[in-house]
Amino acid sequence: MRIIEMYHNRPFVFSIEVFPPKTEEGMVNLQEKLRTFSLFKPDYISVTYGAGGGTRQNTQQLAGFIGNELGIEVLAHLTCVSHTRKDVSLLKEQFLSEGVENIMALRGDPPTTEKTFEPMPGGYSYASELIEDLSRDRRFGIGAAGYPETHIDAISSQMDRYFLKQKIERGAEFVISQFFLENQKFFSWRDQLYKEGVRIPIIPGLICAQSSSQIQRFAKMCGCIVPSQLIRNLERFEGNAGDSLRVGLDHAEQQLKGLIREGIGGVHLYALNRSEVVNDLGPTLVGLKSRPDLKSSLENDGRLSF
Repeated sequence: MRIIEMYHNRPFVFSIEVFPPKTEEGMVNLQEKLRTFSLFKPDYISVTYGAGGGTRQNTQQLAGFIGNELGIEVLAHLTCVSHTRKDVSLLKEQFLSEGVENIMALRGDPPTTEKTFEPMPGGYSYASELIEDLSRDRRFGIGAAGYPETHIDAISSQMDRYFLKQKIERGAEFVISQFFLENQKFFSWRDQLYKEGVRIPIIPGLICAQSSSQIQRFAKMCGCIVPSQLIRNLERFEGNAGDSLRVGLDHAEQQLKGLIREGIGGVHLYALNRSEVVNDLGPTLVGLKSRPDLKSSLENDGRLSF
């Protein structure tokens, strides 16, 4: 099923993101966690992607497990990094052979050995080019990434929105946001996009901080501001993983409640392969899927009309 159909026809769409482990033991452990995650009936699970050969194979293996063994729709990530157009043509066929019909098309982060992104000869310079290629193919649903607090490589928030709209014009059917830690940052960004004519689902991405050092490292990578109160609360328990995670879960729960109050029609949960995150937030999210007062995730959002 195309993921865009879920956003059009379901009252609330709940999705989880995981990343493929690098070892066989890690893969087995994650598969067991995913069996538990499946009890919360996520509408789809997204699988991140690495440019390296081993990680690439693990992405495809994990996508096949989720789709074929768990019976859950998969959103497979695909990046411009380290890929030629010929590589992407082969990867598309491999994804289809695993039953994957939806792709999250991303530029991707440069390797740690490089400071800036450099496209492969015969590759893609921008995610919008990859999206255009996938759109011409017509066999995939297509998602794109958006940045409520502006991509770190963008010269301005206005230019960042321009590039996002380029992705949409070239075929992206829905947008999943980078994580944010203050809901107003998401709503202001989303509402500005609506004012500028965007008419596709814009889905908030939610993360759970695990420690002060971890969330500040992640935030620096994506240009997100960490509220000072959250940092202070996490630092109180630095070195105590359980209590620190509880602080992060409490913050994520408050964010989720705020999103629900505003009538949001879907949430994408960056689970980071942590069972605690899904077990804690899953009951609330699955409960929203059956609320009789919600018609569809698009109709539920009063700012978006078709």
